[in-house]
Amino acid sequence: TPFGPVAMASGLIMAPLWLVFTFTGYRMARQRRFVDHRKMMVRSFALTMSIITNRIWAVVFVIALQPQLETTFHGDEKLMGYVLSGATTWLGWVIPLLIAEWWLQRPEVAKRKARSG
Repeated sequence: TPFGPVAMASGLIMAPLWLVFTFTGYRMARQRRFVDHRKMMVRSFALTMSIITNRIWAVVFVIALQPQLETTFHGDEKLMGYVLSGATTWLGWVIPLLIAEWWLQRPEVAKRKARSG
C-alpha cells in the first residue's frame, strides 16, 4: 500500500475477517441456519461499508489535521498522509464492526432483561 505500514496492517486484518464472515455466512445459509447466517452477513456488510466510512473519516481528519501541517507534522505532507491514512483505514472498519456487534447483541440483552425482570 502507498499509505504506510499502519494502513497496511489494517488491511491485513480486515480482509481475512471480511472473507471469513462472508464465507461463514454463506455456509450457514447452505445449512439453513438463517439466524447465524444473518449475524455473519451483518458483520460482512459492516466490513464492506468500510470503503465508504473510510472516506467519511478522511474528510473529518483532513479538516482537523490540515491546520496542524506546519506545527505537528513539520510541513511534511507525506507524514500527515500516513497518519491520516492509518487512522481512517482502522476507523473505517472498526467503528462499523463495533456498531454491527452492538446491533446484534441488542435483542439478546432485551430478552435477558425481560426474563429476569
